[in-house]
Amino acid sequence: MRAKYFLIYAVVGAAFLAVSLWVLLSRGNNPKAINAKYKLGGIMLIAWSVIATASCEKGPLPNVEEAIEGGEVMCYDPAPSNNVYFSTDKYDNKEGKFYLTPGGNLTITIEGPTFKEYSFAINKRNADKNGDEAIGELLQADSFAIEGNSYSYKHEIEYSPTDNEYTGQVMLRVWGSAKENPDGLLLFSQWNLFITNGDED
Repeated sequence: MRAKYFLIYAVVGAAFLAVSLWVLLSRGNNPKAINAKYKLGGIMLIAWSVIATASCEKGPLPNVEEAIEGGEVMCYDPAPSNNVYFSTDKYDNKEGKFYLTPGGNLTITIEGPTFKEYSFAINKRNADKNGDEAIGELLQADSFAIEGNSYSYKHEIEYSPTDNEYTGQVMLRVWGSAKENPDGLLLFSQWNLFITNGDED
């Protein structure tokens, strides 16, 4: 369907170029050539509008099910996919830090999910290390499935670490994967999450 409209637009475009050459050769003194150029220009605008709307096969935005199965946005730029955010019960706006205590809630939000399942991991930070070497002992990991077809999906997690005594900086990572020890597509990683014992103000 869309190829048909592009063919029409190409034919009209070729005619427009021919008429423009006609106007040029006549040095703008031929009223018929100028009138034909304006008419073809209008037709081109209409044809482009038709291409952008009538040739659409799946509407302006895919729903989650289509996205998961490989659906394609035909008319408009696709909405951002797999944008990951998180929040906790406590956030220090001044320092830009999130705080979490054992038994507290961590909410992972995924906008535009394209995977059926996702996984997350929370790891201790190895002091005096950088890069991947800074990722220490695993405190908690799990996977969750996308339910429904909402563009923004929220998954709430109760923080239940393997080490209840640990306090300090941790890394939160999220994958497009269903594995508890994920090795799928890494979508998100952040170090601004801190584990506390709940005594902080």
